[in-house]
Amino acid sequence: DIDQARSPAYVDSSRGRVAVMSATSTFSEQSRAGSGRPDFPGRPGVNALRHDVIHYVERDVFEALHKANRALGYHDFSEARRQFGFRGNEEPVDTSTEVEFLDNRFVLGEEFSRRTTVNRSDMTGIGNWIRGAQKQADWTIYGVHCHESGQVGEFHGLTRLTPPDFLVDFAHWTIDQGCALFAGHGPHLLRGIEIYNGRPIFYSLGNFIFQNESVLRLPDEAYRRFGLGYDQTPGDYLDTRSGGGTRAFAGNPAFWRSAVAVCNYNAGHLKEVEIHPIDLGHGRPIPQRGRPVLANGEVAQQILRWLQDASEPYGTKIDIEGDTGYIRL
Repeated sequence: DIDQARSPAYVDSSRGRVAVMSATSTFSEQSRAGSGRPDFPGRPGVNALRHDVIHYVERDVFEALHKANRALGYHDFSEARRQFGFRGNEEPVDTSTEVEFLDNRFVLGEEFSRRTTVNRSDMTGIGNWIRGAQKQADWTIYGVHCHESGQVGEFHGLTRLTPPDFLVDFAHWTIDQGCALFAGHGPHLLRGIEIYNGRPIFYSLGNFIFQNESVLRLPDEAYRRFGLGYDQTPGDYLDTRSGGGTRAFAGNPAFWRSAVAVCNYNAGHLKEVEIHPIDLGHGRPIPQRGRPVLANGEVAQQILRWLQDASEPYGTKIDIEGDTGYIRL
């Protein structure tokens, strides 16, 4: 149930006891764990970190959305669901400034933008477990699996490299609750590193072991998506999906370059982060790629320069010495 999903795993070491907790912001609704009642068991699933999305649009688009919402019948359907109680005690929106369209929330604004915020109920429940874990461990760390992207640039386009607002807010919040570090993953590539109140936030450490091309069985609909039939096997499917290694994950070296971060402390205070680049074998055949080895030479330098650029917006300075990066406090 949800409390089991939120509870920590403990790692005992000679340097102290570590509580490891995690959540995912990328999930299907049916996979979300739920709480139980005395007369009803809790629903098994993942510790979901929900977030709300508001789309700010200019007036002409706002009016067009209103028109489409009514003309296509979605407004009436939503009102019917509210009348029958399927939306709980949720209050109707102010239609002069807001419209719900295709399960998305649009607000009248001066320019186009997108804002995401963490679900307060999930933060409260997660906070209870962080607080309890701190009483049972010397160190608490938090991780979030997040595929969502943030906005960047003049036109607010989404980019994998930028974490969404809600993830930045949540990462800061976990540190404020006393966690020693925050580690993100999910977009399959490296994102920047921030030192927040003297503690590290890794917005994504990329892939460590990436072997999704070595699966042994696939469902029929996967084959049909690429026009393949019963004569094809997983090897055929995987080669077709990647265009013979030229597209998707297989075609982009960013998905095959990662890093291991070693955090060094003195008397409980972070003093240094060592960044060891990892090479997962981009360009190698399927059975040879996806296993982490220490990167060296030009690959190591490219990984470290990538992290330098990605971390610059957070004011984080990474020194490159040989094939290792260092963040010194």
